[in-house]
Amino acid sequence: MEPALLSDEMRMVAQGLEQRIRILRITSRRVETSEWQELGDRARHVPTWYSSLLASASLLGVALEYKDRKNSWLRSLAFHGPKEMSTLLWRESLASPLIGYGFFPFASENDGSLWLAPARGNPSPIHLLELSAWDGGVPGPNNGLIFASTGLEYVLARMAISEQSFDNSGTTSTLMWCR
Repeated sequence: MEPALLSDEMRMVAQGLEQRIRILRITSRRVETSEWQELGDRARHVPTWYSSLLASASLLGVALEYKDRKNSWLRSLAFHGPKEMSTLLWRESLASPLIGYGFFPFASENDGSLWLAPARGNPSPIHLLELSAWDGGVPGPNNGLIFASTGLEYVLARMAISEQSFDNSGTTSTLMWCR
């Protein structure tokens, strides 16, 4: 059975992240629970925790990032809304088998790699699937799957809002490193 509500920690992290998004004047939005019905029969694959998370905080449209511990680059995370999820869950897509393997692709990196949570239950543990190292079979440590965290709340609490989230239109910026 799917949990109907978010954990207290997840709710606190989402609210804190939404406050940072507002302060920085980043364009983002919530996803109403009814929007997932646009997926038709594929809506059954969207966990309750995920639709609750995106309905409770304005997180869609924001890119998050953190420095990879093993590599010299930044890792990024951008949540999937109904439009992106429709493409991911389409039966001919590269990602569609993930549900059958027990994973839910809730977000992407800027290189297309996918952030995964269990397809059933709570968002724990969290993995990153590096598509360049995945052969399309069951993801595992030797097939593209990288352990990220024991829970999504910890991933979100550690990430920063990425520069990719900001409008480069030349309007007044709230960032230290922009003019």
